[in-house]
Amino acid sequence: MDFVIDIQHNEQDFIAACIRNEKWAQQKLYEDHYPIMLTVCKRYSNNSNDSLDILHEGFIKVFRHISKYKAGTS
Repeated sequence: MDFVIDIQHNEQDFIAACIRNEKWAQQKLYEDHYPIMLTVCKRYSNNSNDSLDILHEGFIKVFRHISKYKAGTS
């Protein structure tokens, strides 16, 4: 159980760093989610450049609105 609590605590710290616009946290979020998110974007467009545009626009929205994030909600 301590492991789960530690992960949740670390996630909250990580999100807080993103809210403070700390570049290292934003880069980690981007790098951790890039592969799966690019796969999702490729389902919407067969064009590689368009898929990357969709991906980057999505990350921009995430970073702009991350302060609205509420843990435990979708």
